[in-house]
Amino acid sequence: MKMQALTRCLRAIGLATPVATILAFGTWADEISTFKAGAHRLSAPEIMKLMIGNTLGGKSKSGDEWFEYYDPNGTARGISAADGKYSGEWWLDGDKFCTKYPSFNWQECDIVLFNPSANKVLLLKPDGSSTSGTAPQVIVGDPQGL
Repeated sequence: MKMQALTRCLRAIGLATPVATILAFGTWADEISTFKAGAHRLSAPEIMKLMIGNTLGGKSKSGDEWFEYYDPNGTARGISAADGKYSGEWWLDGDKFCTKYPSFNWQECDIVLFNPSANKVLLLKPDGSSTSGTAPQVIVGDPQGL
């Protein structure tokens, strides 16, 4: 009841959206902090074993669901609610996982953190920021038929 009254008040003075954004960011920051506490950085052999031949599935920062399958042949194929199907390539650069998606003009090499209790990974840019909206789930195989 108190939250509904607060929301009505914030909406009336035009702050509902900014406050909701801040609260959502706080939740995301808390999730990342909790994730990192149980996670460890993967080496190239660990990345190969965990991710290659499997799918990652998560939500973007805007809330769109997405899935990406990493084929052992070096092809990355994905689908998202916002963009439909897309494809690119993946490779390893030392202990970093790299992807290139020409249709998005995207190429990046990321550090991979894995939290085994959550069965999720977190892809981090060299500056330590996350490349995805949530820590994606590791899904065995290619259940989306990508």
